[in-house]
Amino acid sequence: MNAVYHSHFNEDTIEVLREAFDPTGTLETDLLEMWPILQAGVEQDVRSFWLPFAGDTTPYRLCTAAIEDLIARDVRYTCEKFLGGLNQKLIGKMVRRGRASSKDRATEIAFTAGLLASYHARHLRLCAAFASDPPKLARLTHSLYALYALENSVLLNGAALERADQELRDSAEHKSKLQAIDRSQCWLEMTVDGIIITANQNFLSTMGYSLREITGRHHGMFCTEEDR
Repeated sequence: MNAVYHSHFNEDTIEVLREAFDPTGTLETDLLEMWPILQAGVEQDVRSFWLPFAGDTTPYRLCTAAIEDLIARDVRYTCEKFLGGLNQKLIGKMVRRGRASSKDRATEIAFTAGLLASYHARHLRLCAAFASDPPKLARLTHSLYALYALENSVLLNGAALERADQELRDSAEHKSKLQAIDRSQCWLEMTVDGIIITANQNFLSTMGYSLREITGRHHGMFCTEEDR
């Protein structure tokens, strides 16, 4: 399960995920608020999650030592989910888990079922803690399942997310190159008929015109009579 994965996603990718799963911007605050209630049951949740993968009688044949290592790792991972906020490193870890879960259909089903069971257990703890405060319970429950929806979506669509992230990186790199060209060179954009649409500041400064003065005019204005 030591697959290579993006350790840091493009910030634009993280922003897209925030807009999709945390449109009100309250998810991180709500997760921090519910953490004291959920913290005590984290190891139990994680252990229940990995139990179907343990022993020679399962298709995964994970030994006790391997299971304990995974449990310790996932306890830390769960703490990050609730305390660290939605960030590039966390999404990378979610994608890694998604790669591990997608090696076959049985593993994918086990991961998905285990994830849902762990969130359901956390929901029950919230219900017990905030039964006397229905508005708070409703708000925290909504945020808890928003995190579940985010995690499940990344688990199931990690490869697509990585492709989209790479496209954003490529787009940002292309934009950076264009900006470098704009800073270092003069350029003029025209129609096929030679009518000026726009120009960069280097061109305007070199020729001594403002953009308003040249827009809509023919590029021949910059040529001598002999060159026309």
